[in-house]
Amino acid sequence: MRGEIGESGLILISHRPGDIRSFAGTLVTYEAGRVCGVRSLTKADKAQELPTLVAQFVNP
Repeated sequence: MRGEIGESGLILISHRPGDIRSFAGTLVTYEAGRVCGVRSLTKADKAQELPTLVAQFVNP
């Protein structure tokens, strides 16, 4: 999986269905090209590893 910041927002490149499902239920916010928050939009937060995952791929 790879993440990039584009002009229109965060771009997720992944072929793993689990990554896509996790990202589909989240709101990623960023400032000055860096991720500053990841929040689940679902009541059952199953994406607990996502902030670390995003930080690892987007903010090297």
